[in-house]
Amino acid sequence: MKSKRENHATLNAMMSNEEDDVQGFLGTGKSYAKYNRERMSSFFENKSTAKERVNVTNAKIKEGKKKPKNHIGNLKNYSIDKEELLHHMRSLPSGSTVVWSSLAKRFNLSVNGKIPLNGGHVIKALVKENGIDPGSFNTAQQSTVFHGYLQRIRRAKKRLGYGLTAPASRPVCQLHTAIKKKINAKEINIGDNIAPKTYKTNKINKEGNLVEVNTTVYGRKISLEKIRQDMLNEQVTSNC
Repeated sequence: MKSKRENHATLNAMMSNEEDDVQGFLGTGKSYAKYNRERMSSFFENKSTAKERVNVTNAKIKEGKKKPKNHIGNLKNYSIDKEELLHHMRSLPSGSTVVWSSLAKRFNLSVNGKIPLNGGHVIKALVKENGIDPGSFNTAQQSTVFHGYLQRIRRAKKRLGYGLTAPASRPVCQLHTAIKKKINAKEINIGDNIAPKTYKTNKINKEGNLVEVNTTVYGRKISLEKIRQDMLNEQVTSNC
């Protein structure tokens, strides 16, 4: 007899089956944004519940009833252009919008030769250690003030029982990657490019600078000949 965790792993694998979820998503005609909204509302707690849970956890930590997690480790183990970072942060006026993860890339944060995935957290801890209040800057995420800096609130998965979370469909980024691979492999036909149009847009590069880039977008059209050929192939296959 399978345990709860084994059944949970099986359900997760079924929910994220590459063929089923890709075909299901394409068949609905939903946008990636709508898919993500429905996924978050179906499998994750709402924002108010998440904020309440985080506040309760933070209160327990302040009272000494719970030990805080440390996802950073020893700051001395990190390599970074420290003086340039501190000069940049001190030059920013209070209330400025800061993307912490971009600062990690801009000032070459690394540990063991790699950029840490939680680079934003490391930057926050580093500037705080050097007398700069991270809470004096704004971020785009919903946050709460804790430990003197803005703490991002993450929505946890809904629970089926103690230690067991509800299986969820794949994140939109993974679904997008799977569909893109199928398009590149010609497994999904999205038609031919038509009516190109070029726009000038702004983006932030790896160094954290705002640059202007040209973006070309296209319409898509599947030729009538292709549609007829596909229908003929289906009829031939069904008659065999």
